[in-house]
Amino acid sequence: MGLIINKPTYMPWHLSHMKFLKSIFQKKIQSQTRRKLQKLLPPLFQKEEIPLFHHVQFETVSICNNDCSFCPMNIHLKKREYKEADWVVIERLGNELQNYSFEGILSLFNNNEPLIDRRLPDIVAFFRKKAPRANIRIMTNGILINIKVVEQLIKAGISYIHINNYNEKNEFIPSVSKFINDFSISKFKDSINVVVTMRYKNEVLHNRGGNSPNIPVLAKSKKWFCIFPFEQININPWGDMTICCNDVLYKRKMGNIMGDKSIYQLWASKEYKNIRNLLSNGKREGIDICSVCNNPGIERTIDSRTGKPIGHNITYKVEKSVSGIEQLRWNTEIIVNDINKSALSG
Repeated sequence: MGLIINKPTYMPWHLSHMKFLKSIFQKKIQSQTRRKLQKLLPPLFQKEEIPLFHHVQFETVSICNNDCSFCPMNIHLKKREYKEADWVVIERLGNELQNYSFEGILSLFNNNEPLIDRRLPDIVAFFRKKAPRANIRIMTNGILINIKVVEQLIKAGISYIHINNYNEKNEFIPSVSKFINDFSISKFKDSINVVVTMRYKNEVLHNRGGNSPNIPVLAKSKKWFCIFPFEQININPWGDMTICCNDVLYKRKMGNIMGDKSIYQLWASKEYKNIRNLLSNGKREGIDICSVCNNPGIERTIDSRTGKPIGHNITYKVEKSVSGIEQLRWNTEIIVNDINKSALSG
């Protein structure tokens, strides 16, 4: 437990030759991982009662406060109106997660800056009571980070905090630098892992469903499987459940959690089933937002125990929660070795 500093996850363009070599290796790993998951996940969803989602991404506030060139939520673009989730929406989500004995990941962020919401410690405390076994986490750009709010979050029961430090000179921004110094002497410094990753504002990443401002929309759809509608739900501050974490502008809504249907009923709906069937066969062209998306379609996240990426070695298993509901689980140890070996052997 404690503070972990990660080097830049993406290379600046003056090292483009290294970036090219790295991308070849990554794409091979991604392709092999995707094929394995394409065989593993769809059969689990052919049953009458499908497994519960593993990952909930909930934006309690709708906007960001940074100006990264790759992000559709860049403050200069003003793509969304300001909205804080009403407490009735927060309570509805919390109560349903409690009913499901939810034990997966609850990310209180998506394409936004979570620390803009000053209620966040209270929100974390509420969800910790409702889902005591969940991994509750935030990812922040660090502009608003300070020791006071982090200590409040730790007291409230947060599991993990990730800070993306965006700076073209690979230096800590002032707020992150001060926080690191303050956290090093805090009585909470060994309570949870706080990971700081050095990032660049001018990165060129995936196009987030065709929404990223610094990369073109695909001219031709990828024939790729995608895991996201099999393992995650995304809820915006209005309570809308959207198709994917890449649906930045909420174009494909799967329902609203404040309606008559439960979250599980929305998750198991005919519309979701049709989307999963198309993606199971690599038919992204049949889904509006997916047809222009170049995301590899595999989960990429950080292990909250080590602070290290576990992006291309994730697979899944199904286990029952304490309430008897089947839930997806990450099973990260199975495929990492054989994927790496086969990628290296070419």
